[in-house]
Amino acid sequence: MSIAIQAADGSGAPPSVRDIDASGNQFVYTFNRLVFSGNYVTALTGDSLDLTPLAAIVPSGYTPFTAYVEGNGDATSQGGSGGYYDISLFNGNPPVANALTGAKVRVWAAGGGELASGAYPAAVLRDAVTLCVTWRKFQ
Repeated sequence: MSIAIQAADGSGAPPSVRDIDASGNQFVYTFNRLVFSGNYVTALTGDSLDLTPLAAIVPSGYTPFTAYVEGNGDATSQGGSGGYYDISLFNGNPPVANALTGAKVRVWAAGGGELASGAYPAAVLRDAVTLCVTWRKFQ
C-alpha cells in the first residue's frame, strides 16, 4: 500500500484519539495526514486507502459515510501547479459503501488530468494532505 494514514499533527505518529472530534451531536470526525510513497496505481479508480486504523479508534464502530482530502503544497490547488486529490468511499449505482479497505484516492494533476500510473512525483510526496472522515456517532 502506498498511502499511509498518520496523526494530524504531521509528527509521523499513527492515528490516535487525539485526531478525533466527537463534540457534535450525531457525528464523529477524524482528521489525519496522508503520506504517499511508492507508486500510484490508477486502475480507473485510484490508489487504495485502508481506513481500518481509523475505525479502530472511533468509538461508534460504524463505517464512514463521507470523507474529503485536501492538500496544501506544490501538487494541489493551494499551491502553484493546480492539482488536487479526491476520495471515494462508495461505488456502484445506487452507491454502496466500500469495505474499510476499499476507499480509493485519486490524484489529479494541473489541468484536470489524472496522474499516470507510476512513481509518485516529488510534488505529491511534499504535499501536506489532510483526510477528514465523518462517522455516525449513534444508530
